[in-house]
Amino acid sequence: MSRFNPQAELWRLHPVITKANNIRSMFPGFGIALGAFGVYCLGDFVVSSMTSSSSGHGSDSAHGGH
Repeated sequence: MSRFNPQAELWRLHPVITKANNIRSMFPGFGIALGAFGVYCLGDFVVSSMTSSSSGHGSDSAHGGH
């Protein structure tokens, strides 16, 4: 009869085997790119909200506005 040996299960905790490490190494730079894209979207929203409220032109004015 075999007993549970914790030393035999240590391979599951190896850094190559862990899922979090595999996902991080699968997409290097993804976190930085996601952060940069978020900053870009926020900046675009702020700039577009500032320019659209001050100009007073809606999307219908370019098409005749009738």
